[in-house]
Amino acid sequence: MTSRHDTSQGRPIRLMLVDDNPDDRLFAERAFSTNDGLELVAVAEDGPEALAALRERVSAVGGDAPDLVLLDINMPAMDGFEVLAEVRGDPELNHIPVAMLTSSDSPIDLRRSYSVGACSYITKPLGFVAYRALADSLCHYWTEVSSCRT
Repeated sequence: MTSRHDTSQGRPIRLMLVDDNPDDRLFAERAFSTNDGLELVAVAEDGPEALAALRERVSAVGGDAPDLVLLDINMPAMDGFEVLAEVRGDPELNHIPVAMLTSSDSPIDLRRSYSVGACSYITKPLGFVAYRALADSLCHYWTEVSSCRT
């Protein structure tokens, strides 16, 4: 049974998922939707789509940015490093935490992610059960971080 994990604002953690792999998106979407502490507010299949969605959400009345972006590294058109660099270089977006969620376990990718401004690096789980555990871990981690800020 999953308990409700709220951010310090008293609502679910709003996530944006950016991944070009349809199977990984499906596993993540299903796992996150079964956790009442998470709300998947946007899904993008590539970098340009992600940046457009972020800019649209932030420019909306009230600025509805996600609390966390989960960003794949290996994508066509624009890889995760390029997307992250754009986010960090945009004054309207640079406050949004971005965690790399990738199948790469390369130390080079890990170092590069942090050097470009990632707040975390998560190796993609395999299968629905592992994504479900990731969802629970995200809630637990976010709750801990939020309580430290208050």
